[in-house]
Amino acid sequence: YSTHIPLYAWQKALLTFGSSLASLLNPARGDMIALLSEVSGERYLPRLRDEMLKGDEGRRLLWERPSLNTKTVDMGALQRMERGTTGRAYADWLEWCRVGPDTRAKVQYISDPECAYVMQRYRECHDFFHLVCSMPVSSLGETVVKIFEAAHFGLPVAYLSSIAGPLRLSSEERKLLVTQLGPWAVRMGKATKLQAERRGRGSLLGVYWEKRWGEDWEHFRKVELGMYEDPPV
Repeated sequence: YSTHIPLYAWQKALLTFGSSLASLLNPARGDMIALLSEVSGERYLPRLRDEMLKGDEGRRLLWERPSLNTKTVDMGALQRMERGTTGRAYADWLEWCRVGPDTRAKVQYISDPECAYVMQRYRECHDFFHLVCSMPVSSLGETVVKIFEAAHFGLPVAYLSSIAGPLRLSSEERKLLVTQLGPWAVRMGKATKLQAERRGRGSLLGVYWEKRWGEDWEHFRKVELGMYEDPPV
């Protein structure tokens, strides 16, 4: 693929160490976290790909390889959809958090093109994981979502972010994370994973979000995705 930069094993090891250290020292370094997700997560991507292959939506995603950005999704059309639909919920969340889907870095260091797409899709779906968890873009919200992702996907970068994230929180936020939001995120990460396996899609990466815009969001979130508990706070 066009953005690929090949690396030797020693280069990957060096980048893994450097990006891990940089991410721990400054969890706000999104570039280092993106780098770490590639050099540390490559060995786990075939499993995520195989899980996507279990379901019709996942197989279609791997075949079509769509991107989630403002060039491929009509955000204006989503904002005009009825309240309560998945598309409107997504558009409202983006507006609430004042973010957009065009900020995800391109994958560069993963050798296999199909696994590279799995990583790219994981990045581009991050906002949906925020939406599923009803979490804003904040230090606390980001940490909760990373704990959710760690329990659901099992990627090393999610675990590291779960450890580094609390360093940016206030003492009150850390207490809330440890006593309520963290345990909730673990439960929901495991619950949605189990529901995905029951429905034959493997994980949330097997959801073709772009084909679900018109569905009732709360029913889709709670019943089909298995998000049976709202955040405790």
